[in-house]
Amino acid sequence: MKVDIIGAGSLGLLFTSKLLLALNADNESNAMSEAGKSLDHDTQISGVRLWTRTEEQARIIREEGIRIVSLEGEERTVSCPETYSFQTAKERLISMNEKVECLWLFVKQTHLDESFMKQLVEWPRYASKETLVCFQNGVGHLERLRKEWPLVLAAVTTEAAKREGSNVVRRTGTGTTFIGETSVSDEKVSGFVKNMLNLAGFQVFLSNNIEDMMFRKLVVNAVINPLTTVLSIQNGELLATEERIQLMKLILAEVVAVFTAAQIPIKEHEAWEQIVTVCERTARNTSSMLQDRIAGNKTEIDAITGAILRMAAQHHVQVPMQQALYRIIQAM
Repeated sequence: MKVDIIGAGSLGLLFTSKLLLALNADNESNAMSEAGKSLDHDTQISGVRLWTRTEEQARIIREEGIRIVSLEGEERTVSCPETYSFQTAKERLISMNEKVECLWLFVKQTHLDESFMKQLVEWPRYASKETLVCFQNGVGHLERLRKEWPLVLAAVTTEAAKREGSNVVRRTGTGTTFIGETSVSDEKVSGFVKNMLNLAGFQVFLSNNIEDMMFRKLVVNAVINPLTTVLSIQNGELLATEERIQLMKLILAEVVAVFTAAQIPIKEHEAWEQIVTVCERTARNTSSMLQDRIAGNKTEIDAITGAILRMAAQHHVQVPMQQALYRIIQAM
């Protein structure tokens, strides 16, 4: 079985390269195969296939591989010959007489539009066996994906990386990843994904309440992403002045008020500690929203701050900071 990964941004390249490095090591390759035996159909992990947005990026990765730079500055290049553009996926899979069984989605919520979904559901798949693992920020996207896939797993990660070229990724912060079911219960499949990521060098845990983890990450993103984007600073610089810290606390207080009204469990002091920890661990990282703004791409403001605004409107909570951030970033 191949693991199919859609999305060759920073996290997509990081996870792809780490999986390939593990597969290419003899001792870990055997372990990868053993990890798959926990599945009912005695799966053997045979490789990783990467699907990119453009054919140009796919060509560069096929020819040059993926270059990964560690936190310490050590560089390694891993071959990724099975890299193709997402637009050619259906025809290519049919021509190779292959089907998708384990698909990991690293594209941003902004890319999950009608056109993308239409192409995705037309891919040849193994009936009732395929698994979709979603690494998106924000909330609201899983409902659409559940309608098309028999098993949807959500992944919440605090890993940090920066793409420095079509095939170059720098790891800018280590974190933890949580995996959990969002539709039907299948501990064997989620455990299998966890084992693969553990063997690839990631710290991964299973969660019985993954949607709670998603809301916790939404809190962190709702504070860090918009503010770093407006101020044009790296994550760690948010803690550099008292004025920035006070802005962060004002934004957090609004999110807490919204979550409380929506009866979503949250403790403000714990949320604040998590935000500070993320800022410290990813101090050199440029938030994904700021990266998009710099590149002139559409940001995930609708999936993050927009989600807070929609909940606030539903529960009649006043959130002037959220409204200001949303309008400023939309104006940008």
